[in-house]
Amino acid sequence: MKQFYVLNDKRQPIPATEEDWKAFPKNKRLVAKTELRSADVSVWTEFHGVDYGEGEGPQLFATFSFVGNEAGQDGNYTTWAEAEAGHRAVVADYQRRFPQS
Repeated sequence: MKQFYVLNDKRQPIPATEEDWKAFPKNKRLVAKTELRSADVSVWTEFHGVDYGEGEGPQLFATFSFVGNEAGQDGNYTTWAEAEAGHRAVVADYQRRFPQS
């Protein structure tokens, strides 16, 4: 069964009703977004707020990357801090793979 979450004022996930989750402002969901223009890479991490009950702990944040026309998911996280760290790690990996010229 799906469990819904929103973020409190300290960016901590708290259980919510589906209605509260739907009403949670979209502009408060973005953790980070990074563009590596010379490599045509975009990496963004966001709070999606739905736990599908897979894995250990609720996986409420995700990092996605877009390289050219290809998209992929690079990580799932339980907390905002984990999501920030995961985002930085994914960006660092792309910076190694596609050095800026």
